[in-house]
Amino acid sequence: MDFQELKEYMHLENISGIEKFLLYMLDKVSSFKPTQTDKRNLAIVYHRLWWFRNNEIKKYFSGSKSFKEYNPFIFEEYKLSAEQDIKSLEFSRKGLSEEKWLSDLLKVFKKDISETISFFSTKEKKEVNLENTSVLYIDNNGNFWHGDKTKFCYPMGVKGKRFMILSYLAENRGIQLTKNISDFVGHNKTQNTRNEIGKIENNIQKFLGLGDVIVSKKDSGYGINSKYKIVKEK
Repeated sequence: MDFQELKEYMHLENISGIEKFLLYMLDKVSSFKPTQTDKRNLAIVYHRLWWFRNNEIKKYFSGSKSFKEYNPFIFEEYKLSAEQDIKSLEFSRKGLSEEKWLSDLLKVFKKDISETISFFSTKEKKEVNLENTSVLYIDNNGNFWHGDKTKFCYPMGVKGKRFMILSYLAENRGIQLTKNISDFVGHNKTQNTRNEIGKIENNIQKFLGLGDVIVSKKDSGYGINSKYKIVKEK
């Protein structure tokens, strides 16, 4: 393989790899409902890669080969953000040699791909079928979970106050006064209890994918959302 053939082969590999990743992104975003922030971030990554692929084709294979067409915008509502990102990339080229600029670009794309794969992997692990989450479980080892315990479990442990707070709310249905919760767990200040409940809520969202297990009433207290039943397991 001479130098010209090697060069063409390398650019074809770039294009092929990017195409596979674009298809991967299209498949993954169709399987969950991304937030607006997710959409914007994914739109920028997708368009960066599409743009680079398109430039590779124009520069090295213009009119010589047939390539599949891809929509440059994975989410049309973030078309402007994606285009502005490309303008920023092109502006960064000023003063750099072609080799240096390409090297910098590939570092950006490598990071994009790594973070996007990690993002989808986390989504797949935490994505929840809400129809199967009405029954939650808690055990004496401080585990709080629903469904598949290996996937959706908050291992809070039993030594801290959070296990006591969640157990108290699970055993006492309805809104419980913050003062009563504080007295039960031994907090001197109700603000400490509020802070701990905030951390519990964040971890339930993180580990179980649920954001409405604990509800609150202003100037009153906290309780378990009536849509959930918590079962205590030994």
